[in-house]
Amino acid sequence: MLIGRGDMIEEACATANVAPDRQRRFEIDPAALLAAHRTARGSGHRVIGHYHSHPNGAATPSLRDAAMAVEDGAVWVIAAGGRLAAYVAAKQGELAGRFNPAALKVV
Repeated sequence: MLIGRGDMIEEACATANVAPDRQRRFEIDPAALLAAHRTARGSGHRVIGHYHSHPNGAATPSLRDAAMAVEDGAVWVIAAGGRLAAYVAAKQGELAGRFNPAALKVV
């Protein structure tokens, strides 16, 4: 999960994969997600998105990512092929109908 304020990612928190088929899917433990929201709120931050990798794919959202995405403005960072790419979940996004590319600046 990505924790921050506004559009600034300040912390990346790893979570366990609780999906039944861990080789093909990733599912965040709902208890870990709720705990992250509580912790972030307590510090004036919020969960602004999440990150994951595509070990055998590209750093672009997959059709499965699109099916799982909520059109809520969340940031999705995808790692693949030695690069990171960022996207924002959006209604009628230009990629897979759910995402718009976003700038990712590491400081």
